[in-house]
Parts: sequence; structure tokens; C-alpha cells
Amino acid sequence: MFKSKILLGQTYLSLKDYKTAGNFLESGIEQIANTPGAFYFWNADAHYSMGQLNEELGNNQQAAGYYEK
Repeated sequence: MFKSKILLGQTYLSLKDYKTAGNFLESGIEQIANTPGAFYFWNADAHYSMGQLNEELGNNQQAAGYYEK
């Protein structure tokens, strides 16, 4: 399920619907954290997308935090 949320978040990000994108991406990240197993690719992809989102909104320090995760 988290894969769908991340992909939807990325789609909304490309449409510049930042609020919806952030909601889906945060939900996906939270779901990964609560799912047993290692989902490194999806976790990295979601964090990178959150970095992009924050960078586009001018929140450079928050963006850097997501890029570093």
C-alpha cells in the first residue's frame, strides 16, 4: 500500500499540488516505518520526493533534512 501512496505523492508533486503530495508522501513514509522489513528503495524515494517538495516551497532546511535521510 505504501508504494501506491508514494507514487500518488510523486504524481501530485509533478502537478504542483503540494499539499496533497505531502499528505501522500508522509503517509507512505509513516507506513514504511510501521511495516516489518527493509524497504530501502521506497523509503529513499519518498524522502527524496519530500526533499523536492520542500525545496519547491522554499523550505531549504527541511529539504536538506529529507535529502540526508
